[in-house]
Amino acid sequence: MFPTFRADFQIPERRRRSRCHCGKKNKPGDLFQVLPSKARGAQGQGDSGSSVPAMGSGCVCCGGVCPQVCAHRYTQVLWSGSEDQRRMVGKCYVRGNDLQLDPTDDWQTYHNEMCNSNTDYLETGMCQLGTSGGFTQNTVYFGAPGAYNWKGNSYMIQRKDWDLSEYSYKEPEDQGNLYIGYTVQVGSAILHPTDITIVTGAPRHRHMGAVFLLNQEAGGDLRRRQVLEGTQVGAYFGSAIALADLNNDGWQDLLVGAPYYFERKEEVGGAVYVFMNQAGTSFPAHPSLLLHGPSRSAFGFSVASIGDINQDGFQDVAVGAPFEGLGKVYIYHSSSRGLLREPQQVIPGEELGLPGLATFGYSLSGRMDVDENFYPDLLVGSLSDHVVLLRARPVINILHKTLVARPSVLDPALCTATSCVQVELCFAYNQSAGNPNYRRNITLAYTLEADRDRRPPRLRFARSQSAVFHGFFSMPDMRCQKLELLLMDNVRDKLRPIIISMNYSLPLRMPERPRLGLRSLDAYPVLNQAQALENHTEVHFQKECGQDNICDSNLQMQAAFVSELGQPLSRLHYSRDVRKLHLSINVTNTRSRERAGEDAHEALLTLEVPPALLLSSVRPAGTCQANETIVCELGNPFKRNQRMELLITFEVIGVTLHTRELQAQLQLSTSSHQDNLWPMTLTLLVDYTLQASLSMVSHRLQSFFGGTVMGESGMKTVEDVGSPLKYEFQVGPMGEGLAALGTLVLGLEWPYEVINGKWLLYPTEITVHGNGSWPCRPPGDLINPLNLTLSVRTPSLSGIFHLHLICIAPHLHAAGRKAGVLPSLSSYPFRSLPLPLPSPLLCSHPFLLADPFFPLQVPGDRPPSPQRRRRQLDPGGGQGPPPVTLAAAKKAKSETQLSCGSDRTRCVWLECLIPDSPVITNVTVQARVWNSTFIEDYRDFDRVRVSSWATLFLRTSIPAISMENKTVWFSVDIDSELVEDLPAEIELWLVLVAVSAGLLLLGLIILLLWKVRTPDHHWDFHSGTSRQQTLASPPFTPFLTSPPPFPHVIPTFLPSCQSHPLSHPDLTHQDIPAWLMGGDLQAGKEKPGSSGFRPHHQAGAGAGGLGIRAPQP
Repeated sequence: MFPTFRADFQIPERRRRSRCHCGKKNKPGDLFQVLPSKARGAQGQGDSGSSVPAMGSGCVCCGGVCPQVCAHRYTQVLWSGSEDQRRMVGKCYVRGNDLQLDPTDDWQTYHNEMCNSNTDYLETGMCQLGTSGGFTQNTVYFGAPGAYNWKGNSYMIQRKDWDLSEYSYKEPEDQGNLYIGYTVQVGSAILHPTDITIVTGAPRHRHMGAVFLLNQEAGGDLRRRQVLEGTQVGAYFGSAIALADLNNDGWQDLLVGAPYYFERKEEVGGAVYVFMNQAGTSFPAHPSLLLHGPSRSAFGFSVASIGDINQDGFQDVAVGAPFEGLGKVYIYHSSSRGLLREPQQVIPGEELGLPGLATFGYSLSGRMDVDENFYPDLLVGSLSDHVVLLRARPVINILHKTLVARPSVLDPALCTATSCVQVELCFAYNQSAGNPNYRRNITLAYTLEADRDRRPPRLRFARSQSAVFHGFFSMPDMRCQKLELLLMDNVRDKLRPIIISMNYSLPLRMPERPRLGLRSLDAYPVLNQAQALENHTEVHFQKECGQDNICDSNLQMQAAFVSELGQPLSRLHYSRDVRKLHLSINVTNTRSRERAGEDAHEALLTLEVPPALLLSSVRPAGTCQANETIVCELGNPFKRNQRMELLITFEVIGVTLHTRELQAQLQLSTSSHQDNLWPMTLTLLVDYTLQASLSMVSHRLQSFFGGTVMGESGMKTVEDVGSPLKYEFQVGPMGEGLAALGTLVLGLEWPYEVINGKWLLYPTEITVHGNGSWPCRPPGDLINPLNLTLSVRTPSLSGIFHLHLICIAPHLHAAGRKAGVLPSLSSYPFRSLPLPLPSPLLCSHPFLLADPFFPLQVPGDRPPSPQRRRRQLDPGGGQGPPPVTLAAAKKAKSETQLSCGSDRTRCVWLECLIPDSPVITNVTVQARVWNSTFIEDYRDFDRVRVSSWATLFLRTSIPAISMENKTVWFSVDIDSELVEDLPAEIELWLVLVAVSAGLLLLGLIILLLWKVRTPDHHWDFHSGTSRQQTLASPPFTPFLTSPPPFPHVIPTFLPSCQSHPLSHPDLTHQDIPAWLMGGDLQAGKEKPGSSGFRPHHQAGAGAGGLGIRAPQP
């Protein structure tokens, strides 16, 4: 070992011819020793710092092995007065094997001082000669990276005959810090078959590194032929280089280390670029192969050609990774295609067991057979005062390895209790280096295994009673071995052959380390890893499959999805009612032109179906089993000319809106010989039919029209339009949301106008209620186009929304009738009635003609009867036809119909999108009957029926999704509430008699007055009777001076109610107490949109303003 020093020893192969004189040759097992030395300066003593440079080298000294030792930090001290100047020029020494100076050897006596110490760092005063260097047969070369402001330089000393010539290279580029000469290699067959080429690295060239290839020129200069540049900044490309003929084509290839190369995402640290020589012309600009090392390993810090260590005819390479753990050395083999990408061996420093070892692989030197066993060895340096010699062990090639089984065709009937099959194995070997004297006794360990790929196996060894047997084979003494095998019981598979496999290896033995010298490695060989270390043979069963013992089957299959009636299906019309799907399969094994149709052993049918299909049943039963796939056993064997039909039924459980097709893959298989068993794919297109429902809470509504005509300009709220309508549609859930596949739409054909352009049913609001509530706004501004204010009041329970009711307590109503005096009445908007009421009320309004009072129904009571008092749905009460009257004759013709699609109605199309919802979605359509249209155009009809329809449909661009449209009809019966002088329900003959009697009576009265007239008494009819006198009359005094029995009811009157007892011509709103006003009459003005009392207190005999005055005395 080298104490306290680190060194690189580059020891090429020995040369037979040499002109130099070397020291004695070392013996096998000896180690070099490098001793410290001092170098004398030009004008004083200079300390080299170490006799082994920080990056030194060693090389062959002619015929022997002689070291070259460099001190690249060798410094010369130049004295100038009292100050000294130091020049780190470096120096190299060549010595013999005994490390003694031989004055007769020109190589040892040559000064080897290529740098001028009298110059400064801008020239060669800091050149650091010997940072790298080496020998060839007639050349010594050095690297000096510090020359010319650390631009660097390379020097070469070449012997021609007896003369020594010096060569150097100076980079013309005016740039410092290139470090040319950091590494140097010299050889032939690089760019010329015989001329040498200098390859030098410059790891800081343009910050990415470069490798220069130099040739000799006359005059002592080196000329640049090619520059290979690095690809990554800071990778230190060119810090290590090696030359080796990797593909054995006669030209040396180039390996360049870049120890600081990295790829962060791939955890790469360090790289080696491999450039393959292009037949001596040049090297490619890009590497043929890029080797990577682990992160932070400095892989490629050292690279060396180590010769052919496995003796396969191709040079091998070692790469150091000093910072991977304690350091590792990677061994790469090569082939005719070049260097192999994967390392053949990795030697970690941890396995050496050396205390204090670190940075193992920092430097490498190879290509020398130290122990003379015909295999090159490898020297590995480190920074921890250790140098490790790795010696190559002999490589053994196994020859004539044979494995034979007898009989090769097995008849189970011929097996005995001790033997059924006999196996014979034989081995022979030689040394890969071709040393004929190598005759070591080698023991191979082998393993035999029967049916390795099948469980359970069909054969077992008689000696081990298992399918595996382990044994040993000694060479060269033993030639062959024989083993017996037995057949297992109940063997089912007799078609496929039984494979008997054999693999072998050499037991690993490690030699003990001697105290002195080196131990021979001849007794510790290794197998050639390039050879196959496994062999196998086959044993066939005897079968009825022709003379060749190979069953040539012809399995064929036809399959289709079918309906319940067995009809093939090309499309599945899926809905929630679909539960089953059938698959029909027919399998045959018949002879054809191409195939013999022999027995198909272990015939199986495998089905792969989507998760939407679940196996339900198979006919014939017990044929198929379902696991991850469905496997059906057809027979073992499935005989010649046999046919089988399978009907497989699936449950359809997972078809969704996204399912476009169902695919089933069918595969026939057999252990017989048939190479045309391709998988069959069945595709069934899916049409998905949605099942949604549409219904209505009430298909037919009842409403009314009446009052006075109001124009659009006078309307402020929707209450001004007319009576309200409310339709509620219910959309049942589909079960699965459409998402982006389509939209469910509710469309309404809405009766918008009559043919003359007047409004018919005015839509005010559409609301959708599902998982939330939101308005529906169809395009075209069709909903509330007049922007009327929507009502926020609760609709009337009786259906009379905007009319006021005249109410009275039942006991007052009865008392007033009995006394013949009208009791106190109260009028109040029905929508504002306070609840609960203190007692039942009898209410009416002026449009009712019969008994005007009816019991008021309030929330909590029974709902009002759908029959209206004015117009009974069954006037006769079910007791025969009514009597023939004029009113009955008119009512029989007082109904008309308006519907979308007729020529009297114009309709618009309204659409609302129905969202995906797991619950029922309600669509509420609110509208108003356009009261003015019905008063103007349909006042002659007692009932107008308006009808239309709504449709629920699917809007989608996907043809495979469909839904049957759902349509519902809706209508409204709009009854007339106009006051008209209808004749009493009196028979015709009574009318005639009454008219005649009246005319007769009228004539008698006229005659009587004409006879009895007197001038003394007469009546004075005048106008302008004072309100005080009028209101003081008895009929009004109780009404105005005492509050009504129900202070919560506010009186108000309709314009058409002037015939009512309370409609006094001189009564104004000023005469009504404040508690009766109720906010409907304010400051003598009528509230817009309400029907109330209108004053008639004009002077004179204006309309309705008459008063009666007693005659004057």
